[in-house]
Amino acid sequence: MNFTFDKKYFRPIMKFLTFRYGLGLLFGLALYFFLPFDQMFRYTLLIGLLLPVGMTALVFGIELKYKTTHLIAMIANITILISIVILYVFAIFIL
Repeated sequence: MNFTFDKKYFRPIMKFLTFRYGLGLLFGLALYFFLPFDQMFRYTLLIGLLLPVGMTALVFGIELKYKTTHLIAMIANITILISIVILYVFAIFIL
């Protein structure tokens, strides 16, 4: 695998990842503990809030000629890797 990482995008990426996974985990755990549904439904909501960014974000960025398509692609790739690790840990230790 070959990743290129522009240092100028470090702050926006960290801000986005912190916001996305922080709120996803916060709301996911809150919904998990406070919803009166069965356990499988609550697990599904928790996992759904921790999934990666959709790849259509990159397609729309290119189609609408955004100047930040490189940033969008980096965020999409990073969230895929992070989500794989989170789902693996979730499957091993929680399920």
